[in-house]
Amino acid sequence: MLTNWWEVNRLSYRVYSSIIVAMPDIFNFPVKNGYLTFGIIGIILILLWQTVKWKMSFKKNREMLEKVNRENEVLINELNHRVKNNLQIAISLLEGQAAYTGQPEIAEAIKEGCNRLYVMSLAFHSIYDGELLSTINLREYLGKLVNYLREEFGNDNNVKLESELDPCLVDLAQAIPMGLILSEAVSNAYKFAFPDKKNGCISITLKNLQGSIVLTISDNGVGLPAPAVNAESQAFGFSLIEGLGRQLSAIVNIENLNGLTVSLEIAQSGQTLSNTSIANNT
Repeated sequence: MLTNWWEVNRLSYRVYSSIIVAMPDIFNFPVKNGYLTFGIIGIILILLWQTVKWKMSFKKNREMLEKVNRENEVLINELNHRVKNNLQIAISLLEGQAAYTGQPEIAEAIKEGCNRLYVMSLAFHSIYDGELLSTINLREYLGKLVNYLREEFGNDNNVKLESELDPCLVDLAQAIPMGLILSEAVSNAYKFAFPDKKNGCISITLKNLQGSIVLTISDNGVGLPAPAVNAESQAFGFSLIEGLGRQLSAIVNIENLNGLTVSLEIAQSGQTLSNTSIANNT
């Protein structure tokens, strides 16, 4: 099947040229009347007209598709821009509400909600700034998120936040849950892993492996004692991580050994993991 209309054009030209070259022999063909000659000429003219008509139709359809694609790109960009702005408005409203509440617990809960909204907003920023309308450079997106978390928690803390991120591309539907998992794990580590302002380190790695992508967040803090301090808050964070992992059809592992390690493995586009599970070794 020819997909290039220039190839079709060239082939048609060769066929017609061969027929025209053979025309003298056709005209000299011994027949009683000229019906055969006129019939062949008529067939050639019909073929020529059909070829021209096909070319015109192909060109028109291609121009229409290009126009529709351009319009869709504009609409998707505008949609992403509006979603991004609406998320920013929601964050501002919640932050204003937190400033006027008289209860620290409520203010902290609102702040955590704002952080999660910012994670989603940052993903739409990455789409809007990129060339691909439904794909995110995960290294760039998570890198921005790590910088945000470092500024959010690192100023009043003796904890070092390190990251090593491989370049990889994922869909928006994968990027946002991964960003939320990273944000939740890092936030919990800052809050609970290093009591009494102890020194420590939080390490984030993103590995682009053959057929899968692995995100790991680990710390060298106190881990999860039994019973855990602030157990309710941490339990919600782990439930959120596990729920997002199921949404991604990922392999999630939470390991409580020499600190806490949260790892997430997802399949790359067109690939499938051998199995999906939630492992909680706490």
